[in-house]
Amino acid sequence: AEVYTQTRERLNAHLDQPFPVPPSREDSYRNGIWETYSRLSAEARNLVEDYVLAYAVDQDQAYFEKAWEGLASMMSWPSWVHPVHEFMLLDLDGSHTCACFAAAYDLLYDTLSENQRRELEFMVFARGLAHCIGGMQHHFWASRYDSNWCSVCVSNMGLCAMAMLHAEHIHLRTEIRPREAMLGVIRECIERITKFYDGIQNDGSWKEGPGYWNYGIVTSFPFSDALRRLTGGQINLYDHPKLGNTVEFPINCFLPPDRVVNFADCGKHFPGGMAFRKFAQEYGNRAAAHFDRVTTDRRPSIKPAELFWDASDTVPELPSPPHPSAYFPDAGWCVMRGSWEDPDAPVMALKIGATVEPHGHADVGNYIIHAGQRTVVRELGIGRYGDPAEWIFKATHGHNLPLFDGQGQPGERRLVGAVEATEFTGAHDYLRASIAPAYGIDELTVFVRHFLYLRPALFVIIDEIEVTDVTRMESRIHFSGTAETAGASATLVNGKTVVNVRLLTPADAVFLRGRHEGLKPGHADAESLDIEYLKIDTVLNPGPVRFAVAFGIDCDPADVVLKPDSGNITVSGQKQTLSIDAALVSPFENA
Repeated sequence: AEVYTQTRERLNAHLDQPFPVPPSREDSYRNGIWETYSRLSAEARNLVEDYVLAYAVDQDQAYFEKAWEGLASMMSWPSWVHPVHEFMLLDLDGSHTCACFAAAYDLLYDTLSENQRRELEFMVFARGLAHCIGGMQHHFWASRYDSNWCSVCVSNMGLCAMAMLHAEHIHLRTEIRPREAMLGVIRECIERITKFYDGIQNDGSWKEGPGYWNYGIVTSFPFSDALRRLTGGQINLYDHPKLGNTVEFPINCFLPPDRVVNFADCGKHFPGGMAFRKFAQEYGNRAAAHFDRVTTDRRPSIKPAELFWDASDTVPELPSPPHPSAYFPDAGWCVMRGSWEDPDAPVMALKIGATVEPHGHADVGNYIIHAGQRTVVRELGIGRYGDPAEWIFKATHGHNLPLFDGQGQPGERRLVGAVEATEFTGAHDYLRASIAPAYGIDELTVFVRHFLYLRPALFVIIDEIEVTDVTRMESRIHFSGTAETAGASATLVNGKTVVNVRLLTPADAVFLRGRHEGLKPGHADAESLDIEYLKIDTVLNPGPVRFAVAFGIDCDPADVVLKPDSGNITVSGQKQTLSIDAALVSPFENA
C-alpha cells in the first residue's frame, strides 16, 4: 500500500505531462544515442503499465484516459523496433512494447470500447504476433538459446499470445483462427524457453555474464507464471532441472557493497533485484532472499507481472558455502574470495573461456581485484552498442592482458583458453590456464598464466611466455583510483583501499604508465571516461621468459619470494610456501 500510494502521487503529478517519445531514427542511430531511445521507450511503457494498474485498483477514469493517451502515443511511433535493429521485424524493444499492449488489453478489457480493443489487437498482431504465427524460426533470436534475446523476445510474445487467445477482431481480413494460432505460438514459446533453460551451463553459469543472466532469466518468469496459471499447474517451467541452481552464478559474482564481476558486456552494478526474490519464492533459496534484501530492501513491486512475487516466508541468509571461492568451469569464470562474512575481504575474479561468446570480449586470461569494497584492478567495462569507438572495450587492449607486437586476441574468431589445474584450500586458491591458444599467434608458443591467492591478503599473477621470434610485449594492468610508481613497484589507492604492487621478475622490469582518454562507456559511466593503466613494455627475445606481479592488499608484497626449481615454481608469502608446476623448465631471462 505504501509503495502504491507513492506511485499514485507520481502518476497524479504526471497527468498533465506528455508521454515520453523516443528520438527519431536519424538521431538515435546515426548520431549514436542508442541508449536514449531505449530509455525513453522504456519510460513510456512503464508509465502506461502504471496507469493501467492504477485504474484497475482505483477505477479512476483519469487514469484510464491517461493510459489510453500513452497507448495512442506509442501507436503513432513509426516502429517499435529499435533503430539500431531496423533490419529486423521484431526485437527486444518491440517485444517489450507488444507485451505492454497485451497487459493493457488484459487489465482494461472490460472498460475498453470495441474499437479500442480492435486497435490494440491489431497493433499487437501487426507489430508482433504476425511475425510469430506459423513459426519463429526466421528470427535469429528464436534459436539463440545461449542469449538473453531468445528469452526476452520469446517470453514477451508468449504473453501476447495468451492475452489474445480470445481476441475477437484479430481474424478480420486475414485467414487466421485466433485461438488455434495463439495456441501454436504458446506451444512454440514453451519449447523455446525450455531450450533457453537448457542453455544454462551445467554448473549454473551463464556465459553472457551476470547482467545479461538477470535480463534473460527475469524476463522469462512472467511467461512461466502465466503459463502455470493458464494450465492449472500442469506445465511448470520452474521445474526445469537447471533453473533452480543458476542463481548461484550471480550471487558468487557479487562485489560488496553493490558491484559485480563485470567481464564481457556486463555493467558494473550488481544486478538481480526481483530475480532474487523469485528464486527465494520458488526455491526457498535463503541466499537469494538475502540479495533480494540487498538490492530492493524487499520493497514490493507493483509491476503487473511482479505483483505476486513475494518471498517474505524465506528467511534471508548470507551465503555460507563450504569454501568462499567459486569456480564455474563451463563458463571459465573463477572468483577467489577471502570471506563472505567480511565485506572488506579481498576478491580476485578471473575469466578464461573463449574470445567470442554472446556479448563477449577478447579477454581470455583477464582478471580484476576488489578489496575494501572498492574495485582497484579493473577493465574498461561496457561500451556503447553501435558506436564505432566500442571496439576498445571489447578488444584485448582494454583488459589486463599482454599485447604481442600490438596484437591481442581476435574478437571475430572463437579461440579458447584451457584451465589446466585448480586448487582451493583454506590457505590458498590456485588456477593455472593456458592462454596462448586464445591469441592465435604462431610465434607465441607458450603463454601460461598462474593465478594465486595466498590468504588473507596477497594475490600473485605469474606469466610464463615463450616466443620464437623477437617480439615486443606490452602487458597492461588497468586500475581505478590513483597510482604512484617507482621502478618495479606501484601503489594503487582507491578510497581507503591501498594495493601495493610489485614486479617480482624479471629483475630489470619496471612499471610504466598508460592512459585511455575520452572513452565512450555504456550507461553514461562517468568512472570510465578516462582510465589509466600500468604497463610492462619490453622486447622478448626468442625463448622462454617469466613475469610475476604480486598485489598486497594493505600489506607490502616485498617479502614474496619466487624461486624456480627444476620444473617447479616456489612462492613464499603470507607465512606460507606453495610449489606449483612450471610450464617452462628453463625460464631464461629473455626480456
